[in-house]
Amino acid sequence: MKRMFKLLGLCTLLLLIAGPAWAHVTVSPEEAGPDSFATLAFQVPHGCDGSATVSLSVQIPTGVVSVKPQVKPGWEISIEEGTLPEPVDYFGETLTEGVLSVTWTGGPLEDQYMDMFGMSVKLPNTEGPLFFPAIQTCQQGETAWIQIPAEGQTEEDLEEPAPAVVLEVGAGGHTDAGVEAEGEEATATAEEETEDSATDPLTIPALVVGGLGLLAGGTALVVAGRKG
Repeated sequence: MKRMFKLLGLCTLLLLIAGPAWAHVTVSPEEAGPDSFATLAFQVPHGCDGSATVSLSVQIPTGVVSVKPQVKPGWEISIEEGTLPEPVDYFGETLTEGVLSVTWTGGPLEDQYMDMFGMSVKLPNTEGPLFFPAIQTCQQGETAWIQIPAEGQTEEDLEEPAPAVVLEVGAGGHTDAGVEAEGEEATATAEEETEDSATDPLTIPALVVGGLGLLAGGTALVVAGRKG
């Protein structure tokens, strides 16, 4: 019995420690490949001190382009466009204008529920954490998830950390080059299979035997018909 109480106490302590992290506005996936396309989902797990959420505004970090937010029933989307903090190379084209922020307004999303807000983006060709500061506005009050860790800090050290995606080679996502390579590989495989089946030494004899069988069957039917 004492051991059970100790375990319950430990579990409670862990929940108290981990609870604030679970309460943050976060983004998934947590990791993605540099210079890749990704579909990001921003999770709003609660309201503002019990008040329902009526808006989520996400700032687009430098280097992120081709931003397409998800349409959500009951929510209106507003996209702020303007001059990018620095030019971005997008498949040989230099972009100086783009999406600066995306805002969903509507709901309300009651405190006891959670929801996801998605967008498709093209990530920059860099490595390390990429922060998406977000403002959660509620019927009463708001929470600014905009804190970025300083050197030596982690997300756990912050009360209202900004959602972040870590860019790491091999972490996922896809590039146009990767999709093209996969398509070429699939085409080559199909062509090889076609060539193999066409040059298989057993294929031609099998076709001949099958044809002879059909011919013999047809002849037998004709003979039987004449006898009848």
